[in-house]
Amino acid sequence: MRLLARCLSALLLFLGSTGYAADYSATGTVNILRTRGFLPGVESDSLSLAGVDSLWTCKPDEAGHVVLLLPHGKGGERMFELALASKTSGTPLTIWTNDTVTAASGFCFVSYIE
Repeated sequence: MRLLARCLSALLLFLGSTGYAADYSATGTVNILRTRGFLPGVESDSLSLAGVDSLWTCKPDEAGHVVLLLPHGKGGERMFELALASKTSGTPLTIWTNDTVTAASGFCFVSYIE
């Protein structure tokens, strides 16, 4: 009975610690804007922000910059257009990501852009 209680306590502790996903943000100018297929094994458009070399547990590329993937579909297309306008004008933008939502490549997806 005590073993069962310990197992249940450990399970509740584990579920409680992983159940709270958080969004993280970073602000900067667009350093690199990539189209689909630029990175091996990555089939999404992606971007990196100048000076953002770490963002919680999001994976960096070989150069050490955090790579953020844009989702597929119209929402991702709009994000790409906004990122392109930001890169062209040099205007900083803020991206938000949830580091628990990643692609098979390990890169984080952008949740939204301001």
